[in-house]
Amino acid sequence: MSRYAVEITIHRAQHVPVGDVLNISSDPYIWATLHPQNSVGGPLEYRTHTVRSNLEPIFDCRWIVGGIPESGFVLKLRLRDEDPGQVFRDDRLGKGVVLVPSPGEKLAEGWELSENECKIEKRKGVIRSHVWTYIVRLISRGGVGHHTRVWVSVKVLGKSKVLEDDPNRIYTLGPRKSARYYNRRD
Repeated sequence: MSRYAVEITIHRAQHVPVGDVLNISSDPYIWATLHPQNSVGGPLEYRTHTVRSNLEPIFDCRWIVGGIPESGFVLKLRLRDEDPGQVFRDDRLGKGVVLVPSPGEKLAEGWELSENECKIEKRKGVIRSHVWTYIVRLISRGGVGHHTRVWVSVKVLGKSKVLEDDPNRIYTLGPRKSARYYNRRD
């Protein structure tokens, strides 16, 4: 089975729910988790930078991963509002899933998915940010949206090296600063 190096770009988000009601904004970031299809290797995680006080953030973050099987991967995107110094953890604003490639397809050199729109499902258990979003929408007379979307691109860069010690392992090629690898051996 062929293994590939893949570049994932998280471009932007639209209509981010209000997380900071006093500023009528959020401090959004994306926490991405990549799960390879038909592989025993553990998932990889990546966090974008935080865009302060913004409901329409532009991230343009690139994440390059190696060892991706031709069957592809599942990319889970979690949209969060950063609350530094707060007693509570960061607010969970929603999550979405991107299947790469589409069912029935296989990855190959030159394969590309350009600016795919991913619908972010609102978290049912975390009501606070959604209540604020609807209140602010009423006050601003529709100035704040409520159908959250994230745009992602995926591009196969070429064949990647298969690690001799663990041929099923996926690994981050860059950037190392924001990515973490969890090697789960159950």
